[in-house]
Amino acid sequence: MKLRMARNSLFAVLLRSPWWISAVIALALGMASFALLPEQFRVVGALSGLPFAVIAALAARQQWRLPSAARVAETHAALGAMAWPAFAALLEQSFRRDGYSVERSEAAVRFIVMLGGCGNVDEPLRSRFSFSKSTPSSMR
Repeated sequence: MKLRMARNSLFAVLLRSPWWISAVIALALGMASFALLPEQFRVVGALSGLPFAVIAALAARQQWRLPSAARVAETHAALGAMAWPAFAALLEQSFRRDGYSVERSEAAVRFIVMLGGCGNVDEPLRSRFSFSKSTPSSMR
């Protein structure tokens, strides 16, 4: 049985939020428990922030590998400024780097991408990608 977290639960929302929000909640719970609880319950109260500290660590690990907003904007601008032949060559190169074989038809502006360099055209893993030469307004 696979356990799945509800999409809008507190911990699911915190996993999608910046990691430091969970860390602040964990720290606030720990400080409030030490300030407000009697001496014998302070440690137990401080441990109530432990799940938020774990969520902060998990969110930080996920967000560590993500590109920054500036890097995403820079890449978007660079790709938007590329001419179609340069973009098509870059796309073909990235598919090949990931282990696909690529056939390109210049007239149809179509790529045939096959996993693992399979030569069999009837292979079920084959995917077709069609790109028009016109750039959508969101990419300009």
